Amino acid sequence: MLSFKLTFTSIVIYHFSLKTTLKNLRLRLSVHKECLWWGDLVLIYVHTRTIGINSMIGSLKASEKIVLEFIKDYGDRLYLFIQKEKRVGAMRSSSLILLCSSLSVLLTCLIVIGCFSEKPDTNLLSFVATFDIVQSLGTNFQNETLEIDFSKEGHPEPYLLNGWGEPEDTFIWANGLRSRILFHGYNTRADVRVEVHCSLPLVTIPKDQDVVVYVNDNQCSRFRIEPGQDEIIQFTIPAIFLRSGVNFLEFQFTYTMRFPNTEKKMTGTMKFKKIVFQTTNSLTYGADSGLIQKSPSTFCLYGQLPTCFRFEIQYTNILGASSRIDIIREDNNRESIELPQEGTRYVQIFQMPRQEVCKLCFSSEGSADSSTLWKKIQISTPISTGNGPVITPGPALPKNNIVLYVIDTLRNDHLGCYGYDRKTSPHMDRFARHSALYQYAYAPSSWTRPSAASIVTGLLPHNHRATVRSAVLSSEFTTLAEVLKNNGYYTVAFISNSNIVKEFGFDQGFDEFHEFLDKEPITYAPTDSHVVGHAFDEFLAKYRTSQNQKPLFILVWTVDPHAPYTPDKSVRDLLDIDQYTEIDTYDWALIPLYQEGAMAPTDSQLEFIKTRYDQEIVFNDQAFGRLLDTLRAQSLYENTTIIVTSDHGEEFLDHDGYSHGTTLYNEVITIPFMIKSDALEPGIKHDRIQLIDLFPTVLDLNGIQHTHTIDGVSLLKHESLLQNRVMFLEEQLDHNDLTALFDSERKMIFNRYYHHPPFNKNRPIIELYSMDDHLERRPLKRTGFEAELRLQELLHFYLSRDSHEVETLDFSLHPELDQQLNELGYMYK
Repeated sequence: MLSFKLTFTSIVIYHFSLKTTLKNLRLRLSVHKECLWWGDLVLIYVHTRTIGINSMIGSLKASEKIVLEFIKDYGDRLYLFIQKEKRVGAMRSSSLILLCSSLSVLLTCLIVIGCFSEKPDTNLLSFVATFDIVQSLGTNFQNETLEIDFSKEGHPEPYLLNGWGEPEDTFIWANGLRSRILFHGYNTRADVRVEVHCSLPLVTIPKDQDVVVYVNDNQCSRFRIEPGQDEIIQFTIPAIFLRSGVNFLEFQFTYTMRFPNTEKKMTGTMKFKKIVFQTTNSLTYGADSGLIQKSPSTFCLYGQLPTCFRFEIQYTNILGASSRIDIIREDNNRESIELPQEGTRYVQIFQMPRQEVCKLCFSSEGSADSSTLWKKIQISTPISTGNGPVITPGPALPKNNIVLYVIDTLRNDHLGCYGYDRKTSPHMDRFARHSALYQYAYAPSSWTRPSAASIVTGLLPHNHRATVRSAVLSSEFTTLAEVLKNNGYYTVAFISNSNIVKEFGFDQGFDEFHEFLDKEPITYAPTDSHVVGHAFDEFLAKYRTSQNQKPLFILVWTVDPHAPYTPDKSVRDLLDIDQYTEIDTYDWALIPLYQEGAMAPTDSQLEFIKTRYDQEIVFNDQAFGRLLDTLRAQSLYENTTIIVTSDHGEEFLDHDGYSHGTTLYNEVITIPFMIKSDALEPGIKHDRIQLIDLFPTVLDLNGIQHTHTIDGVSLLKHESLLQNRVMFLEEQLDHNDLTALFDSERKMIFNRYYHHPPFNKNRPIIELYSMDDHLERRPLKRTGFEAELRLQELLHFYLSRDSHEVETLDFSLHPELDQQLNELGYMYK
C-alpha cells in the first residue's frame, strides 16, 4: 500500500538519459529545472489542488517494464521518478505516449476508487531531511581577538618565522625582504580585520616603503609607509583565505637598508610594535530576523553534500547589495550562484557527481552601508525511511535492582578482560564473561566532576557545566537518581571522592547519601574500596530485614586506584614489584611535582609507579568480588542490573604527562564499561559509547519511560545509531581548555589555550589521529575538506551555547573539603 497526497490537474512527462550532460539537462528542463537526477529516468511532474489518494502501486506496464522508484514532495509540487528495471534501448516516442496514457488511466482509476488516506505510509514514502544553516550559525558566532606584542616583554618568539631580528624593548625589526609570522584563528566564517602598528625610521634612504601582504599565500592587501612616521595600518583578511588553527601572514618589502651606526651592523626594513587580529562584525544574528551580513564580506563553511540535494535560500538584499553563493569542491571545481538582486527566494535542486564535502562561501557585495539578510539557507537531503532502523520504546521489563559500581581513575587497558597481561582483575574478568563488555567506551572528560555529572544527568559537560574546580551541579537538572526514585526505587549512594559530595550537588535524588573521605592510618590517602564495601554489606543486611522492600538503585563510587597510589599492605608485594626501583608513591605531592617538571622518574621508577597503581586495582577487584558475593548471599544477584565503569583513565608518560585532567588522549578517556542484564546478550560489543549513554540505558533496561532532554543514547537502540555517531570530549581545568571530536575513523583534538600547554610541553593547537592508532603516536596531517568539516563541527560545538538555560553555580570551598581535594591531587591555582 502506498499513501500520498497528490495535486492533480496536469501531468508533464520528460525522458532523459545518463548520456545527457548536466548542462543540456538543465536546458531541456528549463521550465522545471528543479528536478535533476542521473540515470535512465522518466520524470512525471504533477501539481495544483491537493487530493488524498490511497492506492496500491505495483509495476506500470508500457512497451518496456517500469517501476515506481521514489517520490519527492517539495512544497506544493510532487515529483514521481520512474526508472526502467532493464535498459533495452532508448525509449521511443510511442512508448512515451503509451506510458503517459497508462499513468493517466491509473491515476484516474485511483481517484474513482476513492481510497482516501490522510496518513502516509512512512515505510514506503521518501521524505526530505533538512538542515537550516542560518539557525545553526546563529548559535555560535563569537568575535575573536588576538594581539601579538613584538616587544621584549611580549615574548613574540612563538609567532615569529623567518625575516625577523631579536625583540627590542618596545618593537622588533623586520630584517629581510620577506618577514613571516604565524597567527591563530578559529572562526573562519567571518572576515578578520588586521591592525598593524609600525614605523619606518629616518635613515640613509629617505624613501617610502611599499609593502605587500599575503595570508596563506594569497595576496590580500598592500600599503605604503613614509619614513619617520608611526603608522597604524588597517586591512581585512577575507574569510575565504583563512584556515581554522594556524595561519601564515607574510610582509613583502621593496628594499632593505643597513644601519651603519649600530654595533651589529644590521639590515632592516621596518619596525613592528604589535599586530591585532579582530574578527569582524560583518555577521550578526537575530533569532527573529535571521543572519545579517554586512557588505563587502564573505563567510564560509563546509558541508557534506549528497549526490542530490535541494538548496532553498530566503534572502533580502538591503540598500543595493548583491549576493552570491559559491559551492566549491575539493578539486576546485565550483558552482557559482548569482542571486537576483531584487529577489527574495531561490530554490534549486543540485545533482553532484558523488557525495563529498564541499566548501560553501556566501558573499555580500556593495557599499559599506549595504547588507544581505539571510532568512533561510536550507539544504534538504532525500532520505528513505523504508530501510531505516525502527526505534521502539524501552522494553516492558520488571523493575530490577540496579547497582552502579564506579572505579575512579581506571584505564581499561589495565584489566585482564581488556587484554592486560598482568593478573589485576580476576573477579572483574569473570564478571565480564557473563556481561555485555563494551570494547570502546569513553568518558566525556578526563577528571571526576564533569564525568560524574554526565553519568547522573546524561548530558555532556558543555550542557551541565560542572566543568571547573568550583562548579556545582545545578538542582535544575533531573538526575538519574531522581527519575528512579520517582519510579518507585529506593536510592542509595556510597561516595569516596570529594569531587562528588553534597556540597557539589551530587546528592540530588538519593534517599541515603553516605560519604567516606578519610582513611586511617595513612592521612594523605583516600578511602579504599573495602571501607565502602563494608558499608554496602551493612546496608543490604538491614534492607533485607525491612518490611517494605522497594527496588534498589545503589551507586558505589570507589576511589582506588586514584593517586596517591597507596595499596593496602595485603597486596603491596604482588606483581613482582621488587624488580623495580622503589619510589614513595604514598607521598601525595609526588604527582604534582612530576606535572610541574620538578622531578622526573627513571624508567624503573616509572614501572614501580605503574605497579603500585596495578596493586590498587587488585585490591579494588577483591572488594568488587566481595560485593558480588554479598548480592548472591542475599539472593539479589540474579534480579540485579550491575554496571561496572570508571570516570576517566590515568596517564603514565604516555604523552609526556602524569595523572589526568589535563589532556584528552585515549589513556585518560578510554574506560571499562560492562553491564549484566537480562535484556543484553553477554559478549564483546564493538559500538563506540560514552558515559552519557548510561542514563537512558539504565532506564531502558528497566522499562522506565522518560522525556528528559539528554545527550546520551540508550544502548538498546538500533546499532546504526551507535556506529555512526560523532562524539565530543571536553576539558576545562586550570590553564587547560580542550575539546575533542571523534567518529569511527578520525579523532581531532583542539587545544584552545596553546600558550598554556600541559606539563610545560608544547602541544599543537589541532591534532588529528586515526582511530586505528589507539596509542595516538602518529598524528595525521590536517588536509582536505573532510578534515576542515570535522574541525568546523568541533568549533561549532565549542562555540555554541549550552542547550539548557541553567544558571552556572560556583561553590566556595571550606578548608576541610579543600584539604581533601588536595589529598587527591586537585590543587586550586
